Amino acid sequence: MNIISLVKRHKNNKKLNRKSAETSNVSENNLDEYELVMLQGNTTKTFVPVFEQNQIYYGGNQKWFNKEFYRDRGCGTVAAANIAWYMSKNISGCEALYTKEDISMDNFTEHMNEILTFVKPCLLGVPTVYNLGRGMASYARSKGVNLKIHYKPWRMDSSKFVKEGLKLDSPVAMLQYYRKQGFNWHWQTITKYYKNIKTNEEYIETSSWSRQYSFNFKPFKGNKFVYFTLC
Repeated sequence: MNIISLVKRHKNNKKLNRKSAETSNVSENNLDEYELVMLQGNTTKTFVPVFEQNQIYYGGNQKWFNKEFYRDRGCGTVAAANIAWYMSKNISGCEALYTKEDISMDNFTEHMNEILTFVKPCLLGVPTVYNLGRGMASYARSKGVNLKIHYKPWRMDSSKFVKEGLKLDSPVAMLQYYRKQGFNWHWQTITKYYKNIKTNEEYIETSSWSRQYSFNFKPFKGNKFVYFTLC
């Protein structure tokens, strides 16, 4: 079964679309109530559709690394691997960032291990946006691709920065240092932003642990963010 068939088969599968109650309220019938910004290349709503037999995942998973050290600390590497694949398929000039035959779990895990050489966790994982940014840019250069790194300026509103990246069709990597919602000391990849125009509540959708998550954005706005564009 090819990847297109798998996507169609799982289009309405809850495993592919694990959303919060807030997200489920966004439908074609009430889109006018929301400001919506999402990745334009994500037409199938699967982001990075890694597949294994009949299962499709929403991006990579650090648990796929062989070594326990990286399984515990490799979330930043996975975020970089997700971004590299997405850009290779959706940004002209970035094709060399992923050249494997398909996006099977085996191939994508090999891709994660290639990026591990450049975005390598220490005891604290990938501890800063600068570690991920420089590592990702180095990986891209090794493939003949020059990327510009965009770090969120500390005075800039996080919502504005995230929307800026998504409007450029660039997934936004987010580093959360401590838990208010979500995860402790963890990297996720933001794929969508939306705001309820009536209540002004903001939400994000992310890829983490090969699944799709949705969160109220307010507790996350103090996190660190980075995205990439082609130079």
